[in-house]
Amino acid sequence: MKIPFSKIFKSQSKKIPSTVISVLDRNFPNSKNVEWEKKNSIYEAIFYLKDVVHIAQITKDGKLTEYKKNVWPDELPAEILKTGNLYGEIMNGIIIYKADKIFYEVIIRNENLDRFEFLFNQKGEVIKSKPL
Repeated sequence: MKIPFSKIFKSQSKKIPSTVISVLDRNFPNSKNVEWEKKNSIYEAIFYLKDVVHIAQITKDGKLTEYKKNVWPDELPAEILKTGNLYGEIMNGIIIYKADKIFYEVIIRNENLDRFEFLFNQKGEVIKSKPL
């Protein structure tokens, strides 16, 4: 007997290289509820650390290329808050650590309740924005 929906509800097994797992454990000790995805040649781990969602991207040879961390608006730097508030109400934010740079992805709602995604650099300058 075939069960047509079994693949939907059954997690596909993923073999994660030990080098990748070691990088996650070394950089994010005590991470909880780790879920893995493979996108092209990058392994992406979605996990909780101190009750905060994080996403880490690690190459198969063990290089941490990027990680993101959810933050509350009041945790954003003053430069981001100052510029972001010019566009409307800051709903939430994500800190993005990529190479040696830090970026901030922020969801902002305007007076018409339209939501926009903004990407800021460390100085609070808008790199790009788009409607959601």
